[in-house]
Amino acid sequence: MKRILALTSVMALSAGAALAASGPVTSVTVNNEIHDQNGPAAQAFYTKMAADLQTQIIADLGPAFDPDKAGSSIKVDLDEAEVASTWDTLANIADSKLGAQINVYSATDNGKFDHYDLDVGFPNIAVSLPEGTDATALTVDDPLYYNALIDLFSQEVVKRLK
Repeated sequence: MKRILALTSVMALSAGAALAASGPVTSVTVNNEIHDQNGPAAQAFYTKMAADLQTQIIADLGPAFDPDKAGSSIKVDLDEAEVASTWDTLANIADSKLGAQINVYSATDNGKFDHYDLDVGFPNIAVSLPEGTDATALTVDDPLYYNALIDLFSQEVVKRLK
């Protein structure tokens, strides 16, 4: 029993050290360069999405976000082709998704760099919709879908920080 408790304590300390080693995040930038190809409604929708995603990532970081300290920066570059495709297929929510390239880098430590592609979509968020939600009635521009997509995407970015 003592051995299990000791091992559990070491694992907890290691996890805490790993989180502390990642240091603060000093900036979050979400780039979205969708243009008029999908019309003004799509452009307004996705321009709002970039700002909402940035705000949600900062909120999910909590006290790890500190713009006054040296630390890491997160850059999210939304996949405009995927975003435009989702807007064009509003009726087919099952195929909709939000994709981006994520870059994490540190201004003070060149060893702290990460780059990956992240996609989340309807199959991923369906389980996090409020109980009783009729998923078949949702559209991509539905606030329930939109908020769940932003929340899940943000949580995945924050979870992958090293």
